[in-house]
Amino acid sequence: MNADYEFLLSPARLKICAYLAVVGEASFSELKRETKLTDGNLSVQLTKLQAEGFVVSSKQKSPKKRTQTLWRLTDKGISALKKFLLWAQNLQNQIGKDKNG
Repeated sequence: MNADYEFLLSPARLKICAYLAVVGEASFSELKRETKLTDGNLSVQLTKLQAEGFVVSSKQKSPKKRTQTLWRLTDKGISALKKFLLWAQNLQNQIGKDKNG
């Protein structure tokens, strides 16, 4: 297995991408709450995902006039997540064949 989706073998990065795929975009605090990652781990993983081109951030004013950073998957991130899920499904199917075969 040597593809972009290998980068998602990290449970933390997979959690982040899976959550963003479902909700579209999320703040740091929302990602922290939903993924159960620490501030430091989430920050490191978002930086790595951004460096690989899997996520992007944008600034937005909240109703309280505070600026917050929102994160979302890029097309590359969505594609990698889909490839990862297909790989995992194929692996599951292969394991099922081996047990029954």
